[in-house]
Amino acid sequence: MVYDGLIPFEDIVVFPPLLVLLYRPVRSMAIIVGSLHIEMFLSESESLKDRRRVVKSIMDRLRNKYKVAVADLSEQPRWRYAEIGVSCVSNSEAHVRDILQNVLRFVEGNLYGEIIHQQLEVY
Repeated sequence: MVYDGLIPFEDIVVFPPLLVLLYRPVRSMAIIVGSLHIEMFLSESESLKDRRRVVKSIMDRLRNKYKVAVADLSEQPRWRYAEIGVSCVSNSEAHVRDILQNVLRFVEGNLYGEIIHQQLEVY
């Protein structure tokens, strides 16, 4: 037998786990990020301390119930006005939209005031 630089297929030994790794299809994972910006008017807030208490309560409840990231985006001198930003990550756009819409309904139902503006975006 003349050696031509190629190894005959019969001489190749591949262990079953390695064979599985070699032929595993590559899956692409989509990362969907959603953000929700909520501007609120707090009618019963009389001081910055009241505003902080209300906003902190809402933020803590959102984190615990929906497992989302929440941040206070408010400017400090305005005690009757508050802004929060909410974000979540998933592999499904429908799931991201569902979570953020549930967050918005939760804030509407548990707020002593009114929502001035909301903006939901999915990337």
